[in-house]
Amino acid sequence: MSHRRNWWPAKCRSICPSAKFPCANPVDLTPTEYDLLVFMARHHDEVLTHERLLREGWGPEYVDQLDYLRLYIRYLRNKIESNPSQPEIIKTERGIGYYMNTFTTTLN
Repeated sequence: MSHRRNWWPAKCRSICPSAKFPCANPVDLTPTEYDLLVFMARHHDEVLTHERLLREGWGPEYVDQLDYLRLYIRYLRNKIESNPSQPEIIKTERGIGYYMNTFTTTLN
């Protein structure tokens, strides 16, 4: 059974107090989405490799499953970005991984 979790605005400030983005509305996330977002927030502005994100989110046996990661990053962007096709919060470092940009101006 999958329980959804809310990404409350206060979470942004408690996890990464130096973040420059204002948090607005709560977002309904699956446990995997939530864990991935919290991990990225704890390591904000740090490029996290695909392998590290996969290991953290799914375990070491999934480090080659880049499609899982891409799918969940897309889910997160659709939920937290004002324009998911031009993300400002979860940024891509081509060929390496992703990072949470804390110098954005909005977070839904």
